[in-house]
Amino acid sequence: MPFATTGYALGRILLVFTAFFVVPLLFAIGYGEQKAALAFFVAAILTAFAGGIMVFTYHGVAAAPSKKEMVALPFVGLLATSFFAGIPLSLMGATPSFADSLFEALSGLTTTGATILDDVEAAERSVLVWRATLQWFGGLATLAFAIAIAPALNIGGSSLLNVALPHGEAGSLTDRLRGVAAPLLPIYVILTLVIMVTYFMFGMPLFDAFCHALSTISSGGFSTRNDSLGGFGLPMVEILSIPFMLLAATNFTYHWAFLRGRSKIYLKDPELQLFAVLFLLGALVIFTGDLAQSRITPGGHEPLQSLHIALFSTASALSTTGFVGMGERELTLLGTLTLCTLLFVGGGMGSTAAGLKMFRLLMLLRHAMIELARLAHPSNANRLKYQNKMVTDNVLQGLWMFYFLFIGALALGGVGFAATGRDLDSAFYLTLTAISNAGPMIQVLDRSFEGFAAMDGAAKMLYAVGMILGRLEIITILALFSPGLWRR
Repeated sequence: MPFATTGYALGRILLVFTAFFVVPLLFAIGYGEQKAALAFFVAAILTAFAGGIMVFTYHGVAAAPSKKEMVALPFVGLLATSFFAGIPLSLMGATPSFADSLFEALSGLTTTGATILDDVEAAERSVLVWRATLQWFGGLATLAFAIAIAPALNIGGSSLLNVALPHGEAGSLTDRLRGVAAPLLPIYVILTLVIMVTYFMFGMPLFDAFCHALSTISSGGFSTRNDSLGGFGLPMVEILSIPFMLLAATNFTYHWAFLRGRSKIYLKDPELQLFAVLFLLGALVIFTGDLAQSRITPGGHEPLQSLHIALFSTASALSTTGFVGMGERELTLLGTLTLCTLLFVGGGMGSTAAGLKMFRLLMLLRHAMIELARLAHPSNANRLKYQNKMVTDNVLQGLWMFYFLFIGALALGGVGFAATGRDLDSAFYLTLTAISNAGPMIQVLDRSFEGFAAMDGAAKMLYAVGMILGRLEIITILALFSPGLWRR
């Protein structure tokens, strides 16, 4: 049966996704939000019904996944879950239209954090919890895609990803996903609880700590305040969020290995070494720029405040979380350009972060250096290696193709937003935050931005396309439209 494996896996995903409706449903009941409770109940029933039909239809005929099925599942799964996730938001009237509900749901599931809500603080508690829950689920799905599916498809050199756990590469598609979720889910949950408790202990209300913990671990960015984390006025919470954002942007299989006694696994990874260097360099550039600006501006930041802003904004951008802190909107031009660079690079492979990814940047730099050396010494036979693995020409082609596609998407997206009436700066910032899945950072990069709710339908659709491209890796989307894939 065509696409039996994809259909069965999608049905299982929808059934699992149904369980997540319980979280906002309980909050809606607890806070007396009757209309919201009914909306989430109806949406859960519809999602369970759709998932049940698919599992029943394809049960017993699912086999080992073909390449086309592994390409199709992430895309179809994201669209399907976004559709059902948007239903309760539309039923309760949380957004002006169903299209806006889909945008909000897609933003959550892609861990982008761009919101249609004009006044987040006026939204019902169940809506805020649902947005955070979507990001948490989206982060977990991202890990499954990055570790179980992308390496098998060799998306942008993903076959070189150092996976520190067995992940069922020889089984069905469902087995592959289960092989990743089973060992990583406990770590994902534990880190979420640790973040929540930490935020609560340092002054954040319990409800807000819960929502922000879900957003932090998923590199999401949704907040319960209009001014993001900066709206709480809690410097210690912002400082403590830095290591959590960085952990979320690190290969999650390393956390699993670390808990099993492999204490040096972080130190041996070249990607993490580059990650640390870029974090320190980014923070240093923003700190010196902000400090210099403060000395010539009346009422500027104190040195410790400048350091606080530099460390927080660097972690938020590099992890593509997108949280906005106190004073971050006052960054200098140099600081803004630095954040753009960090957003472009993004976090590590096998993490919840988006962007080009640190590993790809490292491989491209190393390959460029080898080719430059070959110009001076044509007989140079050096070959690129990564952690004692020989990097083949096919992998290198995939890396460079991904890089140029990423650049091309930025350029085309900028042209598209410019066609909707944006100036070139705003168009670039919108494209970058969409593809890097860091929606809230637009408030820092473009201080004149009026909010996503004020965008017209064409701009919202273009931004939604950017979110999908960024989360599912551009090559995956292009492969769906490749005739050669469907002839196999």
